[in-house]
Parts: sequence; C-alpha cells; structure tokens
Amino acid sequence: MKKNQGNKYWTNPYVAYNIYPKLVKVLTKFLEPGWKILDAGCGIGNLAKFLPSYYKLYGCDIQKSALAEAKQLKKYEKIIYADLNKKLPFKDCEYDAAVSVEVFDYLSDPWFSLRELARVVKYRVIVVVPNYNWLKFFYGSHKLPKYTKHTLDFNVNFLINLGKTCDLNIEKIFYISNKFERFRNLFGNWLASNVGIVYKK
Repeated sequence: MKKNQGNKYWTNPYVAYNIYPKLVKVLTKFLEPGWKILDAGCGIGNLAKFLPSYYKLYGCDIQKSALAEAKQLKKYEKIIYADLNKKLPFKDCEYDAAVSVEVFDYLSDPWFSLRELARVVKYRVIVVVPNYNWLKFFYGSHKLPKYTKHTLDFNVNFLINLGKTCDLNIEKIFYISNKFERFRNLFGNWLASNVGIVYKK
C-alpha cells in the first residue's frame, strides 16, 4: 500500500464491509494452533480482531499511523514497519505462515513480494485480494474506484499463475462475498467480492 494513502483505505466505502469473520473460518482450517503467523500488511489490525488468541500473531505494514493503531489492540506479539515491496527484515522460515489481506493489489511487484513471504515462512502463505472480475462487472471497466486501479487483473487465474511462477503449490482456492454469498460464490471467479488462495511450500 502506498504511503500517501493513509488510513482512508479502511474507511473506503468500497472495502468497508467486514470480510474478516468469514475469512477467519477459512484460515483456521489451514493454520495450526500455536503457529507464528505474520499478518503481512496488517494495517490497523483488522485480522487480529477476529483471529483466535491461540495463534502467535505478528504484524508488519508500511503505514506508521496504521501500525500505531494496531499496537493499541495489544493482540500482536510484535509489530514492525516493513515494506512488502522490498526484502523483508525477517530470517528464513521465521514464521509458520503468512496471511496478506487486500494488500497484493497495491504492490509494485507481486511476484517478488510472494517470494519474500514464502522465504520467511515454513509452511503456507495465504493471499486474499479484491476480485477484479467482479469489480469490472459491477462498476464497469472505466468506472472502477480509484483504489482498485492496477495494471494487473487480480482474479483466480492471476493468483494461480502467481503461485506457479513462484514455485509454490496451490492447496486451496476460496471465495468471500459480502451479500448473497451462497449464489455469488458458486460463480466465484466472476461474482465473488474477494478471492483467496492458500499457497503451500
């Protein structure tokens, strides 16, 4: 996420619906209790508000103001400043898994960032992004909200190819929608609000 976006992202009407309760139900199937989890691009700590306390959660983000707010939750073992566009200040296999929610569509080089996250984990990297297929269908290609504009199309196919390019195994693809979830997720690649993927080393 760019430095000049500030905390406006988390109150943006297009992303304000809370995906985290639904997301956590998926995450707990792939994250073992007691694991060290890196919340990569933690923002103000939305994931920490819903992730069960039996995980050891660590956070990093480029937004210093967001980090300050996340620290106030007192749900992270440690929170540090880190830019996902650059080499991460962590050792190889320092964490058991990493979770990155609605961050990859802001990164300048998602391939580099995914390789870095894979480097610092032992088992899994879970990435969730807005579904650009749905956004284009709903808003029209020329009327996308400014925050979604990227030179890449973030959808299931992109996430699959991203993982293959980084030599990661695809363990699970999943969808999350804010309304009419059962119907929209049946056609998730086109209608779901968000698409997620579980990469396994």
